[in-house]
Amino acid sequence: MIFLYTLKLENIDRNTRNVGNKAALLGEVISAGIPVPQGFVITGKAFEKFLQSNKLIKKIESILSDINYSDYHSVSRASDEIYALINNGKFPEAIEKDIEKEYE
Repeated sequence: MIFLYTLKLENIDRNTRNVGNKAALLGEVISAGIPVPQGFVITGKAFEKFLQSNKLIKKIESILSDINYSDYHSVSRASDEIYALINNGKFPEAIEKDIEKEYE
């Protein structure tokens, strides 16, 4: 079964788009025959959909545009604000279903 927002580790390699480097490396390790626990990743596409459905992109861009990068507290505050926005967001149903099915 193919899911839009998740990928099994064994189906990932360094040429796979929309996944991070760690996931790609784990896929390569599996391809090399080294035992790795079964797993899956949530794709970058899922993260984009999450941001869009929660209307977070402009909010995050606004926070980032106000950072004074030479002031640690400004960077820390912005990080905390962005973290809270993401942490309080809700997964779109399609992503949630893909994750639940993959987990099963």
